[in-house]
This record gives sequence, structure tokens and C-alpha cells, in this order.
Amino acid sequence: MIKTSIELFGILILEPVTLITDVFTACMSLILFFKLNRETVKSSAKRLWILFFFLFGFSTLISGFAHGMYNYLGHISLTIGWAMGVFSVFFIENATFIGIDSKKYQNAFRIFSIIQLSVTILLIYRTQLFIPVTISSAIGMLLIILPLRIFMLAKYKDESSRKIIIAIFIAFLSAVVHTFRLSLHQWFNHKDLSHIILSISLIFFFLGARSELLSESSSKTKIKSELL
Repeated sequence: MIKTSIELFGILILEPVTLITDVFTACMSLILFFKLNRETVKSSAKRLWILFFFLFGFSTLISGFAHGMYNYLGHISLTIGWAMGVFSVFFIENATFIGIDSKKYQNAFRIFSIIQLSVTILLIYRTQLFIPVTISSAIGMLLIILPLRIFMLAKYKDESSRKIIIAIFIAFLSAVVHTFRLSLHQWFNHKDLSHIILSISLIFFFLGARSELLSESSSKTKIKSELL
């Protein structure tokens, strides 16, 4: 694959389109963070969801500039972005655990999630590679969140889970594009295409999160009215 670059005001920027699509994805995530934060619902799930969008946005922004300006920012800036991305998946996992009825299983999943987070951060530090992030994200999204959301959709007809399942499949498509280097052009490579697809998945994550919070708010209102 041909590496593209441009020089701007004497500064060498590597793969500038990748930097632009990283910034686009980051802005999308941060816009969704602000939109979800404006919802009047107050709950643990809301805090976890907004932390997901906030950290994902900044991790993508930092990683984008770390990659584009690697010659100036060095490898440490990449690892900071990667670590923030791992934390974002941790928060979306824990937002899903709230929907589990059994406190015993909730706690078991939370303990596993903490161990997963700790091991991944340690491996990023020790290896300085992106592969621990990829493996951890795959475990979180495909082996934890997806099965739980499918279960919630099947058992409770939970429409928010339907949207989140769609988001996960779109994110998986983004990972396929990135893994198999499916590029449209040297100036719009697999990274750029995967970022655009990932941005679409963020919209569905937002729709699922918002639907979940509004459903939770409606249930609380209904319970209050029944008690009066």
C-alpha cells in the first residue's frame, strides 16, 4: 500500500485523508455525546453511555493526530488514544450489564470486564501494539455485548437492543474493511473507509442508547403514577 503524505506550513502530515476521517468520526462521537447528555433522564446507564461517546470521540481524535503527525508526537500519543478507546468499550459493556436481571450475573460480568480492561491496558503498555485493542474490542462487542443484546431482544422485545445489534454489525463491517485492507483509492484507503462506516455505527449506538434511556424514564413514570 502506498503511503500518502502532504507538507503543510513545513509540517509533514502522514496519510492526511485518514487524519480527516479520524477527526470526522471523533466529531460525530462528541456531537452524539452532547445530544445524549442533554436528555433529562438521570441514571447509571446514561452516565456510562455518555462516557462511551466522550472517550471514543477523544480517543479517535488523539489517535488521528498521533498517526498523522507521528514524526512529531511519537508512539506514546498513539498508545494514549488506544487506551482511551479500550475504556470506551469498558463503559458500553457496563451499560449493557445494567439490563441483566440477576445481580449475581451482573457482578460476574463486571468483574470479568474489569479484568479484561486491566489486562488489555497492561498488554498495550508492554507490547506497544494495537493488537490487544483489536482483541479486547472483539471480545467486548462480539462475545459479551452482542449475545446479551440478542438475549434481551428475544426475551423482552427490547427495541433499544435491536438498534445496538445493528450498530455492532456495522462496526464489525468496519473491522472487516480495515483487516482486509479494502481500499477505494490510495488517497481513500481501508482506514478512511472503515472510519466512515464506524461513524454510521455510532449513530445506531446513539439511537439504541437514547431509546434505552427514554424507555427507562417511561417505566419510572409509569411506576410513580401507579403508586399515586
